[in-house]
Amino acid sequence: MLASFLSSLAIGSWLATRPSILTLSPRLVLSLNLLAVGIVGLLSVRLIDLTAFLHSWLYDLGGSELLVVRRLMRGLLIALQVAVPGVSAGLALTSAYRLIYHEELAHHIVKASLLYSAIFLGVLLGVILSAYGLFPHLGILHSTYAAGMTVLMLGLAQGLSHLKAQAAQQTPIPLDLDRPPEWSPSLIVETCSFVGGLAALGLLMAWYRLLSNVFGATSSALSAVTIVFLIGGGLGSLAASRLVHHTRYSSLEGLYLYGMAGLLSIIASAFVNELPVWYAQLYWSLGGSSNFFATPGSQLILAAVVLLPSSFAFGSVLPYLVKVGYTHVEGPSPLVSLVGRMNAWFVFGGISGVLVSGLALVPKIGPAKTLVGLGTAMLLGGFYLAFGLTKVAVARRFKAVAILSSLALVSTLTLPRHNPLLTSHGLFAKMRGYKTIDAFIEDRDAAISRLLFYEEGLNGSVAVVANEENLGRLSLRVNGHLLAGSGAPQRRHLTLLSFLPLVFHPSAREILVLGLGTGISSGQILMNTSVERVSVIEPEPAMIRAAQWFRFVNQEPLRDPRLRFIQEDPRVHLKFSRQQYDVITGDPSDSMVNGNGPLYTAEFYRDINRHLTPQGVFSQWVQGAGISFESYLSVLKTFSESFGNTFIFIDGDNTILLGTKQSQPVPFSRWQELFGDPAVKAILLRDNLASPEALANLFFGDRTHLNQRLNLAAAAVNTDDHFRTATSVPVDPLAGSGRPIADELVQLLSPGRRENMTLAISGLRLENLAPPQISPTEDLGRVQEEILDAAKNHQADRLIKLLRVVFADPTNQIFYRSGILLGETLLQKARYDEALEVAETMKTEYPAYGSAYHIAAEALIQKNQLARARAVLEEGLFYHPTHQGLAKLYGAISHLPFSGDESPKGH
Repeated sequence: MLASFLSSLAIGSWLATRPSILTLSPRLVLSLNLLAVGIVGLLSVRLIDLTAFLHSWLYDLGGSELLVVRRLMRGLLIALQVAVPGVSAGLALTSAYRLIYHEELAHHIVKASLLYSAIFLGVLLGVILSAYGLFPHLGILHSTYAAGMTVLMLGLAQGLSHLKAQAAQQTPIPLDLDRPPEWSPSLIVETCSFVGGLAALGLLMAWYRLLSNVFGATSSALSAVTIVFLIGGGLGSLAASRLVHHTRYSSLEGLYLYGMAGLLSIIASAFVNELPVWYAQLYWSLGGSSNFFATPGSQLILAAVVLLPSSFAFGSVLPYLVKVGYTHVEGPSPLVSLVGRMNAWFVFGGISGVLVSGLALVPKIGPAKTLVGLGTAMLLGGFYLAFGLTKVAVARRFKAVAILSSLALVSTLTLPRHNPLLTSHGLFAKMRGYKTIDAFIEDRDAAISRLLFYEEGLNGSVAVVANEENLGRLSLRVNGHLLAGSGAPQRRHLTLLSFLPLVFHPSAREILVLGLGTGISSGQILMNTSVERVSVIEPEPAMIRAAQWFRFVNQEPLRDPRLRFIQEDPRVHLKFSRQQYDVITGDPSDSMVNGNGPLYTAEFYRDINRHLTPQGVFSQWVQGAGISFESYLSVLKTFSESFGNTFIFIDGDNTILLGTKQSQPVPFSRWQELFGDPAVKAILLRDNLASPEALANLFFGDRTHLNQRLNLAAAAVNTDDHFRTATSVPVDPLAGSGRPIADELVQLLSPGRRENMTLAISGLRLENLAPPQISPTEDLGRVQEEILDAAKNHQADRLIKLLRVVFADPTNQIFYRSGILLGETLLQKARYDEALEVAETMKTEYPAYGSAYHIAAEALIQKNQLARARAVLEEGLFYHPTHQGLAKLYGAISHLPFSGDESPKGH
């Protein structure tokens, strides 16, 4: 979208330099183009609706082998849709400059510089008004009306000005169209304009990707980076307009400006690893969670520290290029034509920067190296400018090049390497949990975490971290945000998303999963043998590679031939495809993440409904903490009004919404049938869902009960035009929303819940809804006392029995310690196979802790299976390389030969 608009803007700037346009009145050209922009602005949303059938046709064109062709054609269609406002804006900019055209050179340069400054600051004002004013309060449709009417009125004013000028017989200053500028200086200036645009927009893309890991990939983070970039460019151009006509060696000064822009970009990347800590320091300095503006304020300040110097230098380059181009052309020159072509080439460079940085450099070499590469491109552009024009002494040019080259070389060689582990740990989501920065640094330094996988994908950075915060688990992070984990607390809601829809539609054959993540949902659904195909929409290829690290817990869905991937945005697929599904399930992460807001709108749910079979079921996770109650009710009302019936399940901070087309009760026998599958039952037991009653006990009401107990009528509907989850939810945590929403829901929905359960779940016996086996306070404490007594009295059999009770629940506080004691006791009793089973369970929950591998290796050594023991120890040392016990045991058996027919492949 950005590349398409920039392309049309560049074409408009180039067209404005044509003699046929330059001979027209600038007021007339400006008026007509402003009117065109205003009219298209008023009709833009309707025009998109009218062309939807073309996007649908393109989506159905060919199979996966034509994916690239379809996307190119879709990009071309988007380019055509934004062509009129883009070309008109480019023509209007050059026409505006013609209105301020003056005979004196100094005034030419100053006014051109002021025009660039006005462009930067105008775009800045547009970003601020749209992000913080128009979109949140008016919605997209009315925002386009407001913007369109504003530009339309400006166009009418310019039209009246044109008529007034004609009546007064005013004529514009004539331009020398017969003699164009000399080719060589023009080529140099336009090439340098192209390089400047490429580096500027490329660096903006790289910095946003990098700062997304620090701030979180939210709309406020994007706004902060864009605002600072525009402020720097505007101030740089404004400053240059005051200084440019006081200087002598313009091409040499241009070299230094290019060099400074490049050097500052390279030097700023030296602070990459410390940015999360600086962000936290700023956050607490501004008052932390007690100050609503602490988060946006700290984002703006930190973005200014890293972006403002280089963006200021970029902004000051353009006025100097105007002066260089003018002063190095012999004879009279149409300066307006020069400015128009510079605009065009700068924007063409920006298009290249967006595409090269976003699609090639950042995914291949990472954002930190991209900063260095684009900074080097700016240096080379400055060298080309200095050596291409001959009015500066050779000695001065070589001296400048030597200085800048030395500084660039020293900066590049002395830069610390980017450590993705430090920028991927999602400090932005943890800051409120720490009172001081020292507490966070202490925890970070004490953790023995390890980065197992890191890739800069097309849509964001994807990281798999082991033993984060000494928890012994694996976590999946996208742009620094914790997307999922391997342990029971992060896994249980995925189990509910996988199996609850199968209760409501037990004969489901076609399943659609929105997002791969760790692969747990897809793998668990595929355990149902009646499922014929599971389609996974995953727009990020890096996620597929990251999911392989969770094969120890996700049932390895990537090996199942029934799985197929759809590399597309979920909204695009559901809007334009025609496939029907029995079940659609999604875990779209929380709505704070940029781009997830539209997955909670009425239009999205309408598309879901269109793709469901008559008995179809849709299940969706909604965050139960970190948002305001009003935001949650907005999502709940939108969901409830979109389906025939709605069911809500609450499990801790997680809430699961199920939507069905039918409204009849669900027989309890279906819940019992789910537990009849041994493989499914094993997964449910693993996640402490011991019975059909335990699963049903998470049910807190259908749509009737929700309407009775919650004031949904007063809640606002979430729509594509006004998606509140993209505007209000990101700032909800900043306001301190109190206790989790799930707790408030439980309190409000509990009265009358059991009566509603008998209506929604036919055949359910309420007396069987027993509480969990172990209370987290009294019962667990009593069991621990009995364990200590059994250990003290050397009652091994009793100790094993008690430990198995505690070990059955991976969510309790002493699960891992009880597993260690259970495994060691089983080893002492020579029950090696049981010890291996305990070790495997521990590895599933805490793969980055070493004790489970130690127990497994000891059991295998006693069984004389040395090859398997070595393999287990190697696996443990991979996840926990500093574990001395594993290293010592591995060294002790590494020289021993394999026994008999044993082979390392047996592991």
